[in-house]
Amino acid sequence: MTVAIVGMGLIGGSLGMALRRAGLRGVGVGRNPSRLRRARALRACHDWTTDPAEAARAADVAVICTPVQTIPSLARRMAVANPQLVITDAGSTKAGVCRAARRPPLHGQFVGSHPIAGSEKKGIEAARHDLFRGAVCVLTPTARTSKDAVSTVSRLWRRVGMRVLTMTPEQHDQALAGTSHLPHALATALVHTLSKRSVRDLGAGSLRDMTRVASADPIQWTQIFMTNRRGILRRTAAFRAAHRRFETYLRSGNARALQAWFRGAR
Repeated sequence: MTVAIVGMGLIGGSLGMALRRAGLRGVGVGRNPSRLRRARALRACHDWTTDPAEAARAADVAVICTPVQTIPSLARRMAVANPQLVITDAGSTKAGVCRAARRPPLHGQFVGSHPIAGSEKKGIEAARHDLFRGAVCVLTPTARTSKDAVSTVSRLWRRVGMRVLTMTPEQHDQALAGTSHLPHALATALVHTLSKRSVRDLGAGSLRDMTRVASADPIQWTQIFMTNRRGILRRTAAFRAAHRRFETYLRSGNARALQAWFRGAR
């Protein structure tokens, strides 16, 4: 099997390294030849090209690891170049991507997927072969998705050590709004309440743990938030309600209720 990997950053590079170890051939796709040469030097791909259509014609499967708003156009371009190509992605939101994939020329060959693995770091230099091992990948097929395509994509993620779950695109976005997207918003908001000096001189382990993801790629996360606005706003409202309970207990000096609040989360 030959896999075209579009976007050779942290996710794409790690996937290429893992696929090589699994005995599969990877073709890196990107816009910057020097970065692609670096990816090959790091053994993240066997070969590379700057032309997604060229990669599509040489591949059995394509995995698009680019910002979410660019995924539909890249998928359509590759589907035109190779109508037999199975196409998936690694985007953090799924409803919009899968809705766009229902239209020709993709038909049933696109399978939405989200490997829930990564870090606040970016770029091929941060890639590692074991990034996906033991993590979960969510597949989000629709009624139009080919069962053979789902099976192919499922096998691909399992080859790199992932556990595969299946849910609808909408279910995925609602769940990830709470488990991934809201935490990024809270980490960023917390950083905005602090001074540089306090972070530098007084930041302990708890602060580092809570704010690590605030250093993630701003462009990538803006696109994630814009494509899952409703889900994130619902989770934000739930957070405000929980925080109001905390404030109420603290203002009234209700130590018993505050202790129960902490115990419930523990």
